[in-house]
Amino acid sequence: MSESQAWSEADCLAYDPFAGDDYGNDFIDFGAKIVNGRKVYQCHICQGPIAKGERHRVDSCILDGERLHARFCGICCAAMAISSEDGGEAITAREPEFQPPLLEDPS
Repeated sequence: MSESQAWSEADCLAYDPFAGDDYGNDFIDFGAKIVNGRKVYQCHICQGPIAKGERHRVDSCILDGERLHARFCGICCAAMAISSEDGGEAITAREPEFQPPLLEDPS
């Protein structure tokens, strides 16, 4: 089992990736579930790809009258699942602004 597949779905779903966000009265939350990708998607946290067939989390809501889906890759799901143990360090490290910059190609 790869690192991105060795996580507890229940622990992942217990994590609230939008904690502290205030969307006001125009927000309806439909909850989260774990799904298998039917096509390639982009992770809401790390901006990386979610492969077709990859087990990942999807949160659904209506915000300002528009239906939205936020998807989270398996590696970010693993980080969410351990957030209660590590104080959120692993999931915070997955966010692009906390990752080291890519080195430019010297050519």
